[in-house]
Amino acid sequence: MPGLSARDLAEKAETHTTFADLETNGGALNEYQLAALKEIVQAESRLLGQSKVDYVGQKKGKYDWAGIPQEILYPVDEHGEVPEAYYTALSTTKVPFECNDYAGAVPISDTSDRNSLARGTLGSFTMRQAGPALAMDIAKKGLLSDETSLDPRLAKFDGLILQAVSHVLDPGTAADIESTLWYYMRLAMPSKYWKDLKNMRYYCSPNTEAAYIYWLESKTAAPGYQFTLEDNGFRATYHGVPIFPLEEMPDGTAILTHKDNIIFVMEENVTWEVEREPKKRRFLYHVHCSFDAVYGYEDAVVIHKNVAVPVAPTT
Repeated sequence: MPGLSARDLAEKAETHTTFADLETNGGALNEYQLAALKEIVQAESRLLGQSKVDYVGQKKGKYDWAGIPQEILYPVDEHGEVPEAYYTALSTTKVPFECNDYAGAVPISDTSDRNSLARGTLGSFTMRQAGPALAMDIAKKGLLSDETSLDPRLAKFDGLILQAVSHVLDPGTAADIESTLWYYMRLAMPSKYWKDLKNMRYYCSPNTEAAYIYWLESKTAAPGYQFTLEDNGFRATYHGVPIFPLEEMPDGTAILTHKDNIIFVMEENVTWEVEREPKKRRFLYHVHCSFDAVYGYEDAVVIHKNVAVPVAPTT
């Protein structure tokens, strides 16, 4: 029997959030409601669904990140043992994070409440509808945030694009969207990080992915024909590495990294509170969450900051 989807889970009785619930528990979500919200958030964003999303109890700290170096095996005979000089230590690092506070408000008028088919479960229904919006907001802010931004919604911290500084490609002229773009990004990635091919990712904008697929399909003879006939749209790769479009990614930017190298750290104290505004005859739902977006190894990221921007014809 198939399991419940994130939306089904949000509608289960244990996750219902009524007005009375919100008033008596101070807005804190119980474990069922929090679990439902977590699943919705990760299910609704390609970036969050691909990345590591860890929920922690503290606002600030260090995320433990570990791995095994390239070599672990040493040749031995039947009764031999590995010399201590060749022991392979677990490679650990502590990635600092500091979750940033965000809040939102959703007004629900008395008329909407009376006319809603959700009736007494309008609270959980509203939370369910807000889940996808939260997912997109968290992904957007985690990717695009810039402390110097003139947009106050993005000026809280420096996001993933600005955090990538070790391997930056920014040629004098914009790079055409063809296989050469991915090739040069791959050349810039240190070989020691190129061990898990299927979980490496090229992240780009939806327009960049579409332009690359169009370029592939336009190739004459076998390559283009084969790509089109096999219906490879939305499954574009470069030598086995998936090319993932992200709704929030700027057209002129592309990132290459391991999917688990992107870490979203979120505090578990998500709150969802209700306020009555009698003069306006409505309720206000207040949501609060706190998160940070970091790389496990910043050196394991290649970013291209000058990708040609596709232009749609106007005539």
